[in-house]
Amino acid sequence: MRSQAEMDERNLAREKLHAEIKAKNKQFKLQANNEFQQQKQDAEMKVQLAQMELMERRELEFQQEKMREKKYNGERNGGVFVVGEAVGRRKT
Repeated sequence: MRSQAEMDERNLAREKLHAEIKAKNKQFKLQANNEFQQQKQDAEMKVQLAQMELMERRELEFQQEKMREKKYNGERNGGVFVVGEAVGRRKT
């Protein structure tokens, strides 16, 4: 039969091993969570960038449409174009 000292030593070794495993599991969970948070931040940043690009594209399309309307209206009104505060008539 084993002595009490041997059993105590084995119990301590087992407890130490369990504590090491628990610490490793916690470390893995923290690392996985950090990676997840980083991926989440990257995805959110990409979404924000895409939204900004979409807004810029819509603004550009809006400005282009305004320019087309000005040109169309100017041609319809006998070639009178308004640029800023200046008014001029196209030579024909």
